[in-house]
Amino acid sequence: MHDVTFLQTVANQVALGLTNAFAIGQLEELNASLERQVQDRTAALATSNAELNLSLEKLRTAYQLLERNQSSLVRADRLATLGRLTAGIAHEINTPLGALLNSVKILSDLGQEFPIPSMIQAFCPKITMKSLLTSLALLGPPPSGHARQPSSSRR
Repeated sequence: MHDVTFLQTVANQVALGLTNAFAIGQLEELNASLERQVQDRTAALATSNAELNLSLEKLRTAYQLLERNQSSLVRADRLATLGRLTAGIAHEINTPLGALLNSVKILSDLGQEFPIPSMIQAFCPKITMKSLLTSLALLGPPPSGHARQPSSSRR
């Protein structure tokens, strides 16, 4: 009887050892599978990180380009505004100046046709038509298109 019990105990121990060996084999397979999954996921994560870094760099470059373009547009708008302002000021200056120079031209033409009015000589006896025209000529010629030509009926 001792032999039977002993054989049953040995059989139980062998069965337990085989079960443990089978369990350890499955555990090693699961561990290896888990290691492969970790490596695959790590590789996928590294690929995703590389793609994200590339996208981030592209976004930074695009943002810098956008800032440069925006700065250029603001500068161009300021220059355009300055140009419009300058043109408006030039127009406001040239309009009365053109009228004045046109009047000088007419007076010059009339001064060559008629003697200086006695009224001007009464107030300023030293003024001659020549000195008056010389003083007015210092203003310069009228802008193109502003001088009125004397009519042929006046001559």
